Amino acid sequence: MMKTDFVDSIELSAQQVLDMLGLGVALKACVRADYYPALLKKKTIGYMLGKENPLGLALCTAIHQLGGLALPFQMPLDPPSVIRAAAQELSRVCDCIVIEHPRHESVLALAKYASVPVINAGSDHSRPVQEIADLITMFEHLPPEKKLEECKAVFDGPCTAACTSALFLCTKVGLQFVQLCNEKSEEIKPQLLKTAERNVKKSGGTYVVLNSSAEAYRCADFLFMDAPMGTKLPPDAEGVMRIDPSENLLAAMRAIFTRLLYSNPAAREPVLVEKLRRTLAIKLQTIFGFGETTE
Repeated sequence: MMKTDFVDSIELSAQQVLDMLGLGVALKACVRADYYPALLKKKTIGYMLGKENPLGLALCTAIHQLGGLALPFQMPLDPPSVIRAAAQELSRVCDCIVIEHPRHESVLALAKYASVPVINAGSDHSRPVQEIADLITMFEHLPPEKKLEECKAVFDGPCTAACTSALFLCTKVGLQFVQLCNEKSEEIKPQLLKTAERNVKKSGGTYVVLNSSAEAYRCADFLFMDAPMGTKLPPDAEGVMRIDPSENLLAAMRAIFTRLLYSNPAAREPVLVEKLRRTLAIKLQTIFGFGETTE
């Protein structure tokens, strides 16, 4: 059976993204009730992250809470000729690979040659794990009387991987997305806007690049800022909720691992997969009053 990677969100449908949102919210509720579903039992997750990546602590915690083993590694992925050998070696000892790398092409190549799922923890192209974390944050802080697809989100800053991820996420699920940018050279690149255009045709969302903060922040609900958390909010952004880049990363990792597990049942005994599905569903129904209890 074909393995499932999470290298970027471009190929995911809006429903798949919302499914991961639902998993993240449900698993957060489980943990608050002191229930930890062992979805990664007897699974080894190999990971290689940068020293300053905030995902590291959340990643190890999520793997531990889901019953798995976190295995750090250091391995060169450049030049490209070494990637095939690295992918084969990692596939022999790991059940899943989490990788941060400055070159997105290297992450794609690793996913191509690995026989186990690969999760992109950040590249120069996008930060897909952060997308899910931000979506969970937005869902949990929706303005009164508003649905998710009725909200407006502003990214204040140049076109970085964080900006790209915010663009992909918002246009995928139908939000209004605005990049606030004063320099033409720092605006979202045309090829990325083509992806956004494909998204909005399906979702009904919108996207625009503006250089006026007053116009950008007007009626906005969420604000992305590619800056340290100590940075003060702009005066024009009063009333706008700022998204913490590290908030909900733990829930996002749990949701992504769960999706990979359920999307790749060849890695587990089918009977065990169904048992885990039923167990989680019954617990959700018993503790929180939602979820299917039938087989």
